[in-house]
Amino acid sequence: MSVENPAVRIPRRSIEQPAGEAGLWVKMFDPPTESPPTPELLDLLHLPLGVKANPVPEVMQAAGLAAVSVPHTVQRDLLHGLKLPGWDGKRLEFFTFRDKDVPAASNGNYPAATIRVPRGVVFHSRSEGHGPPPHTIHWHGIEPTAINDGVGHCSMEIGHYTYQWQPNFMGTFFYHCHVATVQHFEFGLFGALIIDPPDAFFASIEATNGLVRLNSVPIGAGIDGLFRCAANVAPVQARFNFHNFNTNPIESLDPHAFTVSYDVEALWVVDDRDSVWSDLAPDPRAFLAGRGNRPGINDKFARGFFNDFNADYWFVTGVPVPAARVDRGGTGIGTIDPAGAPPAGG
Repeated sequence: MSVENPAVRIPRRSIEQPAGEAGLWVKMFDPPTESPPTPELLDLLHLPLGVKANPVPEVMQAAGLAAVSVPHTVQRDLLHGLKLPGWDGKRLEFFTFRDKDVPAASNGNYPAATIRVPRGVVFHSRSEGHGPPPHTIHWHGIEPTAINDGVGHCSMEIGHYTYQWQPNFMGTFFYHCHVATVQHFEFGLFGALIIDPPDAFFASIEATNGLVRLNSVPIGAGIDGLFRCAANVAPVQARFNFHNFNTNPIESLDPHAFTVSYDVEALWVVDDRDSVWSDLAPDPRAFLAGRGNRPGINDKFARGFFNDFNADYWFVTGVPVPAARVDRGGTGIGTIDPAGAPPAGG
């Protein structure tokens, strides 16, 4: 969706000023240095009028679910690892993202902890690399500058980096490593990314003398106390107001435009695993092409597995689904243990 309003002008700086920064804003082949600076890194404690920082880390801290080592900033480290049992007890290798502000998950989560962000805020995520490079974080569905987009050869490749972007649209997206994407996604380097209405989470907290406390509004609800998600509802389009957009771009828009309320929320992440791929996960070169330069004709892979995916294990939000494959001793009908509980997000 685009809105054209000649009365509203957003100044854009040239990518050539200061000189030499063009490479930070365009897709490039050669990656930057291991730990490049974040271009125009905004100070989240002193943002311009009408621009807000992400409140979710402080809400999580007030709820006793996490610490906040850097104000308004999500921590996402990689690469970490877990071994989790499948339906038959075989322990599968997973690569994980970790939030170091949540010590209880010291080896990360599978799938990665959910990230929630109100629409329109400035989002920061500090990433610290562990293990062999390259790895990135790509924010799938978000459109930041190239170096913050997390596509391989465009962003940090496992050094220390602060991703910065501002979401413009509500909805459900996801984040994942974008180097050897299929392989790393299969190994577990992904998580849900939800862009909530602009007043979500703000309404759940209040600050007194610099101390953030929860109030009576449910965590994640809006100023009306309701949970909301994006919806294509035409009648509210007229409620947009651009009158003071330049001075207060967030508050001048109806925070509940294009939303519907809901009472119960459930996030399900369905994933399948090939145990052969899992066995090869610790060897980063196991899937490299062995020879050939014609895709699909002579591109024989070193061990012949990367183009041969055969799922034999299944998970629903990290919980293994009992066997369904008859040839592997299953019944042919997969079921989920009702006593099993998916891991909490963050």
